[in-house]
This record gives sequence, C-alpha cells and structure tokens, in this order.
Amino acid sequence: IHHFADLYAKKLSVKREILMKTLWGDYYFDEKTKRVCKGAQSKGQKPMFVQFILENLWSVYEAIIIRRDNEKLEKIATSIGAKLTPRDIQHTDTSVPLHLIFNQWLPIASAVFDMVVVQLPNPKALNIEKIEQLMCNKSRRFDTLLSETQQLKQGKFFIILY
Repeated sequence: IHHFADLYAKKLSVKREILMKTLWGDYYFDEKTKRVCKGAQSKGQKPMFVQFILENLWSVYEAIIIRRDNEKLEKIATSIGAKLTPRDIQHTDTSVPLHLIFNQWLPIASAVFDMVVVQLPNPKALNIEKIEQLMCNKSRRFDTLLSETQQLKQGKFFIILY
C-alpha cells in the first residue's frame, strides 16, 4: 500500500497520508472533484484499492499472459518506468516479462523490508522479558547463553545491530 500511496499521491494530487488511510476500505476517487469520497459500494463505485491497484495488476497480467499484447506491454513498461529489452518482450516464456515488470515495479524484497520496518516493534523499545522470549525456547534458557549475551540483561552492553 505504501508504494501505491507514494505513486498516486503525485498523480492524483492527494496527500500520501490520506491515501494510506483510504486505499484500503470503502472509499472511491471522484474524478470530477478530484477528491476521495466515502461509500464506494453504496454509490456503485469501485473501491480505490480495486481502481488503482488490482486493475493495474490485472492489466499487466492480461497484457502479458492472456493477450500477449507486446505493444500494450511496452506502454505499461514505459508508464511504470520498467526497462525491458526487445528480447525480454519477445521471450517465448510469458513469465519472463511478467517477472521483469513486477520485479522492477513492485520489488518484493523492498516491499517485505518496508513492512518489517512498519509492523515490527522497535528493538530499542523491547523489554527484557520479550528479548528473553525471542532468544530462548523450551530447550535453551537465558542463563545458558554466552556471558556477553547475559550481560545485555544487566544493561552492561546495549548494542543493537540493524
């Protein structure tokens, strides 16, 4: 969602924060007023997630896998800033251009890392009990760990590597 919020904030002239809250939910974008509105289903509109994310994913998939429309594929690649060679476009295995487009447009590694940063708690804010739970299990107790590791509990060392 973050990636799409950044992308569409510029295109739609809508604040990123608003898009972060409204891309997922019963909201639609009114093209006439250029505003995000509530009640997509009750007003017979497509939710913003469908309109801006799912339809774009589907159009890429359709152009490459279903229709094998190389002209449309080139337009899509240009519009999202993906670089494809003529060899990539003409490849007999349709999964090759599909993977190339998605890897450049929505790289999974950075998407996963972004979600880790957003969703996981700050390691500096973890309490001692939580650290022990993360480092130990039924077969390994905290007092059996290296002395340097045990000293972390007393606050003698507090180095967190990222």
